[in-house]
Amino acid sequence: MITNPPQNAAVAEGDDTTFNCTAEDNTGSPVTVGWQFTPSGSSSQVGLNNGITLTGIEMVTVSGVPRTTLTFSGVRREADGGTVVCVATGARSTPALLTVQCEYDL
Repeated sequence: MITNPPQNAAVAEGDDTTFNCTAEDNTGSPVTVGWQFTPSGSSSQVGLNNGITLTGIEMVTVSGVPRTTLTFSGVRREADGGTVVCVATGARSTPALLTVQCEYDL
């Protein structure tokens, strides 16, 4: 069961942003979560692991025990409108929207 889903995030282009999520089993013990990203305009989800790069994101870091924190480093405009979900055994969070604000948007 997802107990704390990731929230929407707005980030200035070039900055970093973090998503958090926690999940528990039926006894209330924390369980490891996985992370997925869906680019804007796509129906394909990408599983996220440490060190991968995505269009519009320089680096992905998954940390915490049990993998509760997702960090996107060097976010660029191409990532705008993408969504993040966390998944655990038998559970999936609602999507969290990533909004990238360019200097001319601010």
